[in-house]
Amino acid sequence: MPKLCTSALQAANVVTPTAPKLLTRRLCFYTGPAPPSFFDADSQVLCLPLTESNLYQVLMATTALPFISPDCTYIAGLGHGLYCDAALTDYNLNCVIRDAAWPTLLLSMSCDGGPILANIWDTYVPWRKLPASTWEHVSVLSPTSHYAARLPSCQLPNTWDFFATQYIKQPHLRMKAWDAAYEEPGVVTFIVMAL
Repeated sequence: MPKLCTSALQAANVVTPTAPKLLTRRLCFYTGPAPPSFFDADSQVLCLPLTESNLYQVLMATTALPFISPDCTYIAGLGHGLYCDAALTDYNLNCVIRDAAWPTLLLSMSCDGGPILANIWDTYVPWRKLPASTWEHVSVLSPTSHYAARLPSCQLPNTWDFFATQYIKQPHLRMKAWDAAYEEPGVVTFIVMAL
């Protein structure tokens, strides 16, 4: 089932960039008394409380990579479904926050300000660009090619590493490359938190 779903997403995304939004639902799990106020109605984000009963299920879902990790098929308070990493529909920046009170910092994996993709499937649609309105309240922080050249594989670790044949056969090589990127002098460590 997951293979069929991801294949359908990939094929539909080639036809239109809105396809992943039609076939999936964005979820935002939050802590605190109220959901985040920066999503507008156009974002179509369902906000749900992060609780003790769903914490581990949500963590499993946010790290679930198709074909690589176990499927997450249930989240308490939400029910049954196929839950996976949002990189399928929101790899970098696919949910525009229009309110200037909520400026966005995008940590990009594209060296030297290279192209930024809306979702992971846009890798197969290189002619597609994000609309200019996407960048109204966004600052982009990206590495330089000089930094990437110092890494063992001459590139930053990324999601595709999980699908690389060499790393599938020898996962310790992926971990070694990722550790090397983390330990490279002068690197700033980023921590991404779910609201």
